Amino acid sequence: APPAEPGRRAPARRGVFAVTVAFLGVAAGLRSLLGFDGAQRVLVLVLLAAWLALVALGPAAARRWRPAFGLVLALQAALIVFLLTQSDSSDFFAVLLGVSTMQAVERWRPRAVAALIVGFAALTFAGLTDEYGVVAALPLVAIYAAANVFFAAADTCWSPWGVALAMSTSSCMMRRYWPEVDATSASSSPAFF
Repeated sequence: APPAEPGRRAPARRGVFAVTVAFLGVAAGLRSLLGFDGAQRVLVLVLLAAWLALVALGPAAARRWRPAFGLVLALQAALIVFLLTQSDSSDFFAVLLGVSTMQAVERWRPRAVAALIVGFAALTFAGLTDEYGVVAALPLVAIYAAANVFFAAADTCWSPWGVALAMSTSSCMMRRYWPEVDATSASSSPAFF
């Protein structure tokens, strides 16, 4: 079969992308329901809905106006960085940048995607530094950057197992190499979800 045009996923890739977005969105939503109260919960859930709308509608906008894709990615990233600053245990929002990475793989060359992952790492660092401090934020930034690499590779390989590997590897790395954070308390421990 001929390759899909840029920005249009082959059916197998659409399935992997949709499942990834669904799992990550549901996980972030559930974690938000459990981790936030009152007006802050409403704000976070509205911002997650806005992020999901950008993910869903961004490709159609980019087909109509090519520069819209970069704008949509920038808006997605801005929402996620804002979400990262919402509590002392909101680092899990950084995993949503993996969805933007998967979208970029469809349209951009590998060097541009690599630059995007570096940019997302810098944004994650900026979003987590106030919360964790410079030293404690660095391992999280490395883990989420690695997850973005896995998401890019998983989307490239069309494999749902690549997505599962990315999710489980990051979570296991966190527990193995930074166990003292898990021991502090459930509410302040960084987690993949």
